[in-house]
Amino acid sequence: MEKKLRVGIIGMGGFGTTEAEVVQAMPEAEFIAGVRRTPDAARKLSERFGVPIYQDWLEMLDKHEFDMVAITATNETHRYMTEELIRRGIAVHCQKPMGITLEDARAMRDAANRSGVYLQIGFECRYSLLYSRPKEIIDSGEIGDVVQMYFNYSPGPWTLDGSAWKVKKSSGGLFANKLNHYVDLLRWLIGKPLTSVACTCAPKVIPYYEFTDNTFSTYRFAGGAIAHIMFNQTSTALPYGASAEECYRAGHRLEYTVVGTKGSLFVDIWHPHVRVIRSYDEDGRFYPRLARVEDYADLPTWKLYHNVPDETRDIVRRILAGEQEYITPDDAYQSTLACIAADLSMERDGMPITLEEAETLDIPVS
Repeated sequence: MEKKLRVGIIGMGGFGTTEAEVVQAMPEAEFIAGVRRTPDAARKLSERFGVPIYQDWLEMLDKHEFDMVAITATNETHRYMTEELIRRGIAVHCQKPMGITLEDARAMRDAANRSGVYLQIGFECRYSLLYSRPKEIIDSGEIGDVVQMYFNYSPGPWTLDGSAWKVKKSSGGLFANKLNHYVDLLRWLIGKPLTSVACTCAPKVIPYYEFTDNTFSTYRFAGGAIAHIMFNQTSTALPYGASAEECYRAGHRLEYTVVGTKGSLFVDIWHPHVRVIRSYDEDGRFYPRLARVEDYADLPTWKLYHNVPDETRDIVRRILAGEQEYITPDDAYQSTLACIAADLSMERDGMPITLEEAETLDIPVS
């Protein structure tokens, strides 16, 4: 029998529990142990999964041998946990963000590159059908070269509980914590080097946030393409946990458009479909017509926009096969750099910041 990949998970909350479920269902992997700081929660998780769940991550590492450890702990822990795992020669799957400062991200990238130890940051949206399918269409050339892309994103606000997500020191701020995925997706879908970022913000509305809750950011790419993210957390109503349609009626939006030289795509996450428009007819005239609508309403939501299961399975397979990361440390670093550039631009009242300049002007977390 072939050796199973021995997996540990630090941070057995929502993402960590999902990853544990996926690993336990894989014949080629074995969930060895996890970490949850709350004693009662740790006990219940241990009973559920039949493995020890520790309150201290170093104790877990010292008591077991691992081939891979997933980090789903709070953002400010990502750097030092990753560095320790790499020092021990353990492959790492770390949730985004790649640290909460550019210094963190650079240290994680360099540690992985120097050692050759596997490090993949958790940009699971790249595995999700409502992003991966448009990527296939773009790469096929059907809509030509991308010239513009924009996200319209209005999620519900974080509530008063779970303060770590609303505190800049532990979360890294809005871009590190909330918009990291979408900045990464812009880079991935357009597929050309990002050159500069400009970001403006409205006055803060949510009183218990330590960072802005309404922003508009613009991204310029080599070759002339531009992209935008329009984001707010103040035009939506709670609660969480409602159906997609109920959330939509309560103001929640997550949709994006990709404009190419030969056509365009529109993707609605809440009403899961991809709309494809072709701009030219058979005679070469600019005559836009709907080519098709690809409807994915019959698929489970995890498959559509936060596909942790397929991400986890792919990472396990790659580590066992000795393959390179699907998202390399250098690639993930560039998305972090773009987020830092957006923060810098906000600090400068929307002045564009080049990525080259952002490398020298990292924002300290206070």
